[in-house]
Amino acid sequence: MEINCLNDPAEKPGGIRDAERGLRPWTWHQAVLWGLALSLGAITFSIVLGEVVLGLTLVLGMIWWVRDRPILARPLITVFAGLYVVWALLSLVIGAESVGWGKSPRLIWMLALPLTAMAVRTKGDFHFLLKALACGCGILALLVLVGNPLSAMRGPGDYMTRLIDQGSMTAGQMLMVGCAAAVGLWGVERASGRSGRGWVILLAFLGLALVVNLKRGSWICAFLILAVFFSRRLGWKALLVLALLAAMIVLIPAARRRLVELPREFDAGRGGRMTMWCKIAPELVRRHPWGIGYSALTNRLMREIAPEVELNRNHLHSNPVQVTVELGWLGLGLYLAWMLSALGQARRTLHLAGGDGGVFAAGLALVGLMANGLVEYNLGDTELLVMYSILLGLLSAGIPSLPVTRDRSVAG
Repeated sequence: MEINCLNDPAEKPGGIRDAERGLRPWTWHQAVLWGLALSLGAITFSIVLGEVVLGLTLVLGMIWWVRDRPILARPLITVFAGLYVVWALLSLVIGAESVGWGKSPRLIWMLALPLTAMAVRTKGDFHFLLKALACGCGILALLVLVGNPLSAMRGPGDYMTRLIDQGSMTAGQMLMVGCAAAVGLWGVERASGRSGRGWVILLAFLGLALVVNLKRGSWICAFLILAVFFSRRLGWKALLVLALLAAMIVLIPAARRRLVELPREFDAGRGGRMTMWCKIAPELVRRHPWGIGYSALTNRLMREIAPEVELNRNHLHSNPVQVTVELGWLGLGLYLAWMLSALGQARRTLHLAGGDGGVFAAGLALVGLMANGLVEYNLGDTELLVMYSILLGLLSAGIPSLPVTRDRSVAG
């Protein structure tokens, strides 16, 4: 069904001018794709804007579903994700603490997973969303490069300490995913016989912001993503260049300081990750094998077991550990089934898509988020939950059998 949003059809996508070029009129499907693209790009640098756009997109998706009844080609990931959400909501009723109702509405963003899977029908659609992601991360990189150094000029202590404090775990992971998107789009351009120079420039820009953000986990995951991608495309020379870049980063005082501090994370007496993983989590799981309830963990509850734990911390710095504590062993099983099915589907989609650079990079970005999720509770960040949902939807989309055509794809 067609929709007309502007007064002059000749001045809008899908209007008379598009029809003269042999394009289809503007459809609900295309409206959903644009909504997903805008929300994916916006969520990287503005959670409010991203949520507003995604909320509107979900409404468009419901209208599209009612009118056109699109088919979800590969629902396995959606099934496990749905079971995870159902158990999370049920835990709010039967959990030992059951105080997480205030954070439960964010689970609605999981609907972006099946919506993306239905909306992405061609490689062009896939690349279109990947471009939106890369451009949004470019805006985030600009904010980090300008805002972090300026903000670090104010406050007590030395400048390097303040600069380290300005770094955001969420921003670091977003920039990591942005690096994967940029390098994937470079691969797409190269496969088409073009230089892809613009994506290389964006990749360098994102990498610089990633360094300035000063988060070690994101550095490591981004380095591994780039190493796997470039070694697959360019061989051992790429690994040598990346090793030299890593050596240059180590020469930066703030970066070196962050790396030197890394062994301290393994001290169980500091109140950090090892305290949470070795003292707090095992005790809570022993007491509540069915979980304490979604988002029910509080600093008070943690300090009852380990008084030395970090002040004001209400999560356990790990997706599997957090899920086990909140949702019990059943929740952990659903989470693992969900993520393993996602990896399996990503592998299958990459194979059927002929090794497409964009699909490969999206798969690496998902692996990067999962790897970071071992030492960070990134499912607890709304913006990263949205990122997970859309990436999983991309990798479960039925794109392999369809060509990149102008009439079937927004991106052309």
